[in-house]
Amino acid sequence: PRFEPYGTVAVFADLHGNLWDLIEPKR
Repeated sequence: PRFEPYGTVAVFADLHGNLWDLIEPKR
């Protein structure tokens, strides 16, 4: 994951090759 000013961003690819961006906001 990357640590951006707005939270933690995790990018992963599923079995179909689709990219997903998961953003976890800082609380």
